[in-house]
Amino acid sequence: MAATLIFVGGGSGVDGGEQPPEALQRPEAMPERYLWAAALDLLIRDGQAYWRNVSRRKDTAIELEQAFDDLMRCGPMTRHVCRWLDADPLAVSEAFVRWCEITP
Repeated sequence: MAATLIFVGGGSGVDGGEQPPEALQRPEAMPERYLWAAALDLLIRDGQAYWRNVSRRKDTAIELEQAFDDLMRCGPMTRHVCRWLDADPLAVSEAFVRWCEITP
């Protein structure tokens, strides 16, 4: 799950840096973080799918739009998931906006 936010920066870490945060390097420390990282990954992938107009399933158009809107506005879903990952939700939203600006 460390590749969740690779689009944020140029590095291979969660926040675009060189290494993922220490807690994600040690799964025995807080295994539930992998669940939250997967939730954030799904939120981002859904937002990206909406932006690219690519739906994995026919019944997800509304969910994709909700994920996109939430990421664009640093909404409650983004803030909730980031809180559990000790990540900055505003940085996640800003990175998503930048990704949208460079992705056709």
